[in-house]
Amino acid sequence: MIKKLHLKFLLWIIALELLVFQTSCTVFSISFGPTQIPRSNWVNNWLNNPVCQTPCWENITPGLTTILEAKEKLKR
Repeated sequence: MIKKLHLKFLLWIIALELLVFQTSCTVFSISFGPTQIPRSNWVNNWLNNPVCQTPCWENITPGLTTILEAKEKLKR
């Protein structure tokens, strides 16, 4: 009989802790939701208007663009 009471009490405590945990996470995410950090212009441009498709990056293609060409393009 005592073991049954202990088991019921333990289950109630676990259920209560889960309820508190769930509501606290929900309240926290509502009050302190994710904030967006503004991106710099070059990142926006790179994401929204790519110059070429991968694996190319800013007209530099691995295996095709020479190191000297890549350096010149990066200077611009």
